Amino acid sequence: MWNTLTGAPPLSSPIASPDARSRIAPLRPRALAPDALAALLAGAGLLGGYLLRPFPEFSFVVHVLAMVAGGLPAISDAVNALRRGQPDVHVLMLTAAIGAAAIGRPGEGAALLFLFALSGALETYAMGRTRDAIRRLVGMRPTLARREDGAPVPVESLEKGDLFVVHPAEAFPLDGVVVAGLSSVDQSVMTGEAEPVVRAVGDRVLSGTLNLDGILTVRATAVCADSSLERVIRLTEQAQEEKSLASSERLADRVGRYYAPLVLVGGVLVFLYEWAFHRAQIPHAIYLGLTLLVAASPCALVLSSPAAILSALAAGGRRGLLIRSGSVLETLARIDTVAFDKTGTLTTGQPSVVEIWASDGDADGLLQVAAAAEAAIPHPLARALVRAAGEKGFPSAETPECQSLPGRGVVAAVDGRSVRVGRPEWVFGEEISVEIARRVANARSSGRSVVGVSSDEVLGLITLEDTVRTDASATLQQLSEAYGVRELVLLTGDHAAAGTALRRRLPLLSAVRSDQQPEDKAGWIRERIAAGRTVAMIGDGVNDAPALAAASVGITLGGIGSDVALDSADMVVMEDRLSAVPEALRLARRARLVALQNVTLSLLGVSLLVLAVLIQGVPLPLAVLFHEGTTVLVVLNGLRLLRG
Repeated sequence: MWNTLTGAPPLSSPIASPDARSRIAPLRPRALAPDALAALLAGAGLLGGYLLRPFPEFSFVVHVLAMVAGGLPAISDAVNALRRGQPDVHVLMLTAAIGAAAIGRPGEGAALLFLFALSGALETYAMGRTRDAIRRLVGMRPTLARREDGAPVPVESLEKGDLFVVHPAEAFPLDGVVVAGLSSVDQSVMTGEAEPVVRAVGDRVLSGTLNLDGILTVRATAVCADSSLERVIRLTEQAQEEKSLASSERLADRVGRYYAPLVLVGGVLVFLYEWAFHRAQIPHAIYLGLTLLVAASPCALVLSSPAAILSALAAGGRRGLLIRSGSVLETLARIDTVAFDKTGTLTTGQPSVVEIWASDGDADGLLQVAAAAEAAIPHPLARALVRAAGEKGFPSAETPECQSLPGRGVVAAVDGRSVRVGRPEWVFGEEISVEIARRVANARSSGRSVVGVSSDEVLGLITLEDTVRTDASATLQQLSEAYGVRELVLLTGDHAAAGTALRRRLPLLSAVRSDQQPEDKAGWIRERIAAGRTVAMIGDGVNDAPALAAASVGITLGGIGSDVALDSADMVVMEDRLSAVPEALRLARRARLVALQNVTLSLLGVSLLVLAVLIQGVPLPLAVLFHEGTTVLVVLNGLRLLRG
């Protein structure tokens, strides 16, 4: 839409916010194609081979083809491991599968490699990270700026000290200081402030924030590469890279580092022992060695954590908890510190009328007059007045005679008289009484906003407040009492009065840090992590993106979260429910317990089977049956988590 005040199309505007579910870009299937295709082909071949059992030759061939398909993703890793002289679980799986086929059990080899390929595909799906958050941040950069003469120029061409003009509905291309004009500016994208702020001569503006209703001339204080938005982009990218490195080691690699070489050596020793001391024929000695490999195959061990974690991820998804990966779930179970953004996280992000003081005692009448005057104004406080009037059943009475004065308020004709609604200092001017000044000061000291209303006389004051979420207090109580979270901290870009006022309403908050820039939030989180804490950050704005990425677990509320916050977070609450966070902690801790049970069960099963093979001698079919039975038990135990 073109600017109705200037007649010129805006050079840049905020990104539209589509439905939250359409914004979850990082979970796309493109990255998991090789593993998924291998698992699909191996599974089809495994099933086909069993169906063809009446025809042994065909069954054998199909199972071998299934082994080839399932083993393809592991071959390059196995070759690299052997080149390094560090055989891992990939080597063990391929050796066990080939050994099973060599002794006439290709179906078991196919099952082994199918499960391994499936596990790899699911892990790739869960662990894969994309650069969508960075791309969205880059997309917010205004590409053009308007010089004083109105000519558009590339943002990169502006130098520090250059002047540029920003019209309503345009984003600021660079950081700067206002040198002319007066306007309201929506800084929520960078600071998280719930309400627009007035920017006049001498005030600072930030790149990426939105000019609302006046024309401002700004002197650039930084070049494009050093702007606030660019810093947010760099911080987010850096934090994501640091965290991806820390979480890159997989369970299979940790197990394989010690377990695979031990099993391979054990198989060789069994072969040599049977051949050298028991005078067994070489084929029989090989058979016994391969039996040990099959018995010790780590299917159940490798699936121990994925069986629990993937079931928990699915259970969370059904409850509107989109958890990006298994490592996130594991970290979530260890959370001992939670940091909250204020606006849109602990509060609703929408101001609402909390108090009306009318000079004549008619509060409803005052609200009707103010709503009528503000009916055509898109300012958040104006929308709140209109919404409050509508909730009381007052008819909409938009007036065509309305003049908006940026940074001050509106003058409108209501019921035949001129009415002013806006900042009390402007509405009442020098005639502001001691009583009104006291009421305004008290409201602002509590973090509230105040709107004055006057005509030929003082009509009254309307106090508005960004309301606390209905589930905020219960959520903090659960986190503190039921889950032992040691610190509950508010990190907000709002001023100190707003932060202090919120803490009075939510006394379970351990601390409040106000006037926080994006780098301040991310820096505080890094300090806590460096001190040994496991920190969750809950936020919803672009300004929270670096903190979400730097946190051990970043959480955003998908119902209202910005695109960048959604893509930077490790967990997205699809519904606008803060109470879902304790539910996620409960699910994560249950998953950790089940995974520990599975690991214990699988190690116990493998140990007993290996001992039986070494001491008593176990026929291969019985070893396979016991091994597969343990695997099934592990999977079934993990599936218990699907109940949520």
